[in-house]
Amino acid sequence: MESQLGSHEESQDDAGGTASKLHMLPVDLHLHEGPQDDVGGTGGVSADSVALQVEDADEGKNSETTPRKYDIMCMPADYTLGELYDMWKRGIITIPKFQRGYVWTPKQASRLIESFIMDLPVPPVFLMTDKEENSLVIDGMQRLLTVFYFFDGRYGRNRWQEPSSEFRIVGINKSNEIYGKRFEDLPEHIQKELKSQVLRSILIRQLSPDAGGTVAYHIFERLNTGGTVLSEQEIRNCVYSGRLNDLLHDINGDKDWRKILGKPKPDLRMVDIQLALRCMALARSGDKYQKPMKDFLSRFMHDMRNPADDIIQQEKERFGEVCRSIVDRLGERPFHNPRGALRAPLLDAVFVAFARNAGDIPEDIKKRVEDLKESAPYASPSRESSADASAVRNRLEAASKALFE
Repeated sequence: MESQLGSHEESQDDAGGTASKLHMLPVDLHLHEGPQDDVGGTGGVSADSVALQVEDADEGKNSETTPRKYDIMCMPADYTLGELYDMWKRGIITIPKFQRGYVWTPKQASRLIESFIMDLPVPPVFLMTDKEENSLVIDGMQRLLTVFYFFDGRYGRNRWQEPSSEFRIVGINKSNEIYGKRFEDLPEHIQKELKSQVLRSILIRQLSPDAGGTVAYHIFERLNTGGTVLSEQEIRNCVYSGRLNDLLHDINGDKDWRKILGKPKPDLRMVDIQLALRCMALARSGDKYQKPMKDFLSRFMHDMRNPADDIIQQEKERFGEVCRSIVDRLGERPFHNPRGALRAPLLDAVFVAFARNAGDIPEDIKKRVEDLKESAPYASPSRESSADASAVRNRLEAASKALFE
């Protein structure tokens, strides 16, 4: 790892292992090129699916990120497959709930198991650990699930057949003694050897700064380079799973929200969920906005990961009321440009203004919104500056004044 992660100092852990304390890790450094068909797999958007087109929503492409460097601990651990399986069963290892889920084919899965049995090298997995020693899989989900499913004897939910189908070794030479067999069908000595095989695990823990837990997002983003790259919100869906994430999926189905977006069905890449998050985060914490937008949204999801019941109810009700009010007064697709793309800065500014002035909607609100569309920065938004802290706060304030004063 030293050649990839830069300078480090070594310290002995309690078990006698070697831990690497990484000082000032630049966030623009690629830690690892993920193998093809692993995180994200080969899944993509089907030809008959129409993606939600959004103008200027991709403010996360701003190369500047906050903070620029992290102090993390990176320690290799040589867990056996049996130990990893036991940790998964006990809930110590958490597999993120990817939208695309398990994507490997039976042939791919079988060849991985064969590689272990043949003592061939297998790429390591990356685990983000917390203070309680629980681990979130950052890279290597397909490899780990393949091992776990094989020991279980059945596949979990996947894209190519019904869940809980038998896991038998296929796609290898039929003369091989393991061909067509489940784990329980293997000779006892092969079962023991397989469970004793080691899969190198790289344990990562953030030491400082806290930064709202954004290090997990940035590591995930940089490891996620193979197959179909996950979108920003798909990464948050994995890293920040919890009650807020569940709420975002829930409100994304609101009928008036779907009318605003002009897309009846959820977007396959979670662009619509990111827009809902953006509206909620700016309505609740817009006065605390700090660029870039992607870190602001990640910090919000981290800090609000598991809100209390009253906050969940409050946010759900406010979101529904604002969406209903917008559709009632502005109609469907009120924030799309002539080319059919949704103008995200206009959407979030009007949403925040409606949320803050819910009981005082002017009669001429539709005309005010049309006038707002022609004003700066909405008439000709600058991609370079639209996510600047002052620009975001100023346009939110300007929209509230233009629409409600």
